[in-house]
Amino acid sequence: MPTCCKKLHKSFQSHVKKNKGRTAEKSLVS
Repeated sequence: MPTCCKKLHKSFQSHVKKNKGRTAEKSLVS
């Protein structure tokens, strides 16, 4: 896998983790 793709994949993974954390917080609040 090219390095540019690796960087994209890492940022995408962190983005998904952030979204998962937000949804978890929302479910806890509601």
